[in-house]
Amino acid sequence: MNHHNHRSREELDRRRIDRALAGLEDAVRRCRDEDVRHGTGISAALSFLELRADEKWPFEQFPAGA
Repeated sequence: MNHHNHRSREELDRRRIDRALAGLEDAVRRCRDEDVRHGTGISAALSFLELRADEKWPFEQFPAGA
């Protein structure tokens, strides 16, 4: 893989991570007024971030399908 493709892949991964975090931040803002626990976007964001995280323990409090 050449340097340009590697950089583009890293940038794409960073944008995906940023979108996942933004979705979780939005859920945190909304959680006082609505139940956001079962939104597919939230589950997808958590799963996506868990796959990329070095530490897995923060995700253990959010079991899949809960």
